[in-house]
Amino acid sequence: LMVDGLMVCWIPTSTIRFSAETSTAFNFPPQLPRTPDPTLALAIEAAGEATRFRPETHFYHNKLISTMRDQDQYAAGMACQNLARSLIGPNDCNDVSIANIGAADWEMEILGRAIEIASAETGGTARAVPLASDAFIEQSANLRAGLNTIRQHFLPMYSELTTLVQSIKLFEGKITQGLTDTRTFGEIYVRAPRQCVDPVPYYVEHAVHETAHTYLNCLMAGDPLVLNEVDEKYASPLRKDLRPMYAVYHATFVAARMALTFKTIFESTGDRQWAKLLAEVSDETVRGIYTISKSGILTLRGQAIVTEINKLLNYIADMPIWRDFDFKETRPHRCGAGIAQHSSFQAFLKR
Repeated sequence: LMVDGLMVCWIPTSTIRFSAETSTAFNFPPQLPRTPDPTLALAIEAAGEATRFRPETHFYHNKLISTMRDQDQYAAGMACQNLARSLIGPNDCNDVSIANIGAADWEMEILGRAIEIASAETGGTARAVPLASDAFIEQSANLRAGLNTIRQHFLPMYSELTTLVQSIKLFEGKITQGLTDTRTFGEIYVRAPRQCVDPVPYYVEHAVHETAHTYLNCLMAGDPLVLNEVDEKYASPLRKDLRPMYAVYHATFVAARMALTFKTIFESTGDRQWAKLLAEVSDETVRGIYTISKSGILTLRGQAIVTEINKLLNYIADMPIWRDFDFKETRPHRCGAGIAQHSSFQAFLKR
């Protein structure tokens, strides 16, 4: 993709690359300098063959494009300086870092917008604050145990996660459970679990959940997948409020990736707790597929992904575990709020 003079490549197994050849030829409006900060071109060239960049690099790249479109010379200059600074030092990292949310301007802008949206959509007061030091030590260990569970029992998913995610930031809060933003590509945010929730499966789920959003964002950069109008609203499998079809598609894709993960870990371990989680996320996947199949207007690739999700659901439905699974047992929702739902999955099993 060519974006305002910057060469950008989005593919599922890679992160954004900058082209030093085009970095000195920004398509600035005539009244703005062609290269507002020459150190940016030098920084990009120095980055050389880095295969991925820090989340803040993606944020300031987005900010630069936005300020250029707004023809804001001062803000564009500041964005260039920040972008150049973010490129200093090694960018490649083969592991996922875990940290508390901080106070950097780019991070606060992402979190602030997410909290604002969550509060407006739910009518509540969303919140995201750093964990206390002792809580962070405990939760980072739990998160690392969750990541190790994925690596041990589902290595392809772990490889996907470490390819797409550089950093996981933890926080304590209300309403907002986790988030991903394309402006900070490679970083995901996850809220610490309630005390009544087993933290390891919780972090397995949310690491896969936010990675799936990142993966689908990559695919949608090259193909919209969903062609419905954004003002059309439909039932979502993961939320109570009605959502645009692209959001329903996102939620269904995420639920399917979680189902694939829980299925694989259950088959590897035989631990029935994963089967209980699988029943719940399979129910969400079935509901999402029903809405998409009934009302979705999809591209060929969008339909191909739905076909693969249906194959996964058929495989899960044929697993022997459901022959003696107690669907009548009342179980709390896996995130600790509400009751787990299985009725749609049960109906699918009887098809």
